[in-house]
Amino acid sequence: MHLGRCGLPRRRLAPQGGRYDWIGREAIVEGWLSRQDWQAGGWEFEWSILAITGDTAAVGGTGVYRELGTFSNLWTVTLDQRGKCVMFRMWNNEISV
Repeated sequence: MHLGRCGLPRRRLAPQGGRYDWIGREAIVEGWLSRQDWQAGGWEFEWSILAITGDTAAVGGTGVYRELGTFSNLWTVTLDQRGKCVMFRMWNNEISV
């Protein structure tokens, strides 16, 4: 799937932790693509849906990156009535394994 064509929110992607605040589709795609260098060493990701309440889902996951380490992730995804994402928030926390 090409990131620029997937159902990313048009408004805002705000990975928490104070380092990112990407507003608009172009900024979101540019932000994700800027992470390619540290993902190039290889990575694995496992996730599961934790809860769905109304139009919002919580997703938990663990990403293991050879270059950076292991991260616990929490995402909240809010969809509109057509099923398009209107808000995506992401928290990433490095964890010791």
